Amino acid sequence: MKKFLVLLYLLSLGFLTTACGTAVKSEEFKSQTGQFSVTSPIALKEETKTLDTMAGKINLHMFTATEKNKAYFVAYADYPEQLLKVSNPEKMLDGARDGAVSNVNGKLVAETKVSIDGSPGRELTIEAKGSNGQDGTVKARVFLVKNRLYQAMVVAPKGEVNATEMDAFLQSFKLAQK
Repeated sequence: MKKFLVLLYLLSLGFLTTACGTAVKSEEFKSQTGQFSVTSPIALKEETKTLDTMAGKINLHMFTATEKNKAYFVAYADYPEQLLKVSNPEKMLDGARDGAVSNVNGKLVAETKVSIDGSPGRELTIEAKGSNGQDGTVKARVFLVKNRLYQAMVVAPKGEVNATEMDAFLQSFKLAQK
């Protein structure tokens, strides 16, 4: 789980230096296999990577987009159900938070416990330096739904962050109704 959050963060900082594209009207994106929807100001592109973790090989499904100097992400990964039987969901979310902050030498500047359809989550604001040395802000929501870890995230250079826009993206993340 720690590698999952770190990978997403590092990818997002790399995207900031290559971000390009034209803004388009916000549009709802739905993933049937991911069982979620989100409203994004630009089209999300899907990619899947296999990660080696302490829990074994995990498929990380990422949906990413960049616009000028901002990056938008939604990702999910399914963990073995046995892991959840021996783990406390709150401690897993705390570990994800702590790992994300420490592995990027970031600073947690805000954290709020949140939930989605009864499942626990965290909303995080992290300040850290990008690979190009630029100060950045990461705002994310992480949810543990059964054995699936979801993350919605917006990354932007510090001082160029529009909190309203970041919040709109994060708050638009919804689980699909079964």
